[in-house]
Amino acid sequence: MKNSFLGVIVARKGSKGIKNKNFLLVNKKKNKRVIDYTLLAAKQSKKLNSILLTSNDERILKRAKKYDLDMLVKRTLNLSKDKTKTVASVIDAVKRFTKKFY
Repeated sequence: MKNSFLGVIVARKGSKGIKNKNFLLVNKKKNKRVIDYTLLAAKQSKKLNSILLTSNDERILKRAKKYDLDMLVKRTLNLSKDKTKTVASVIDAVKRFTKKFY
């Protein structure tokens, strides 16, 4: 049986270190932001069979739609707090993915 790999992109709104870091303009000429390069790298990966994005930011979810990912997960407020561990968001997203596709 062939191995399958799921890429999980975790992009939370409200970064404390760099404000709105996912929307920092990296390439003005192409209007590419940090989140665009993350999504593009995942899409171009030869190893990933499926890609899902989990976020509590509507702008990120909206922008991600143009990359035709396998699943977009609107993260709950409970999983979007400053002290929430990233792994909790990943587990939630993978559970939702599994429920939807398997």
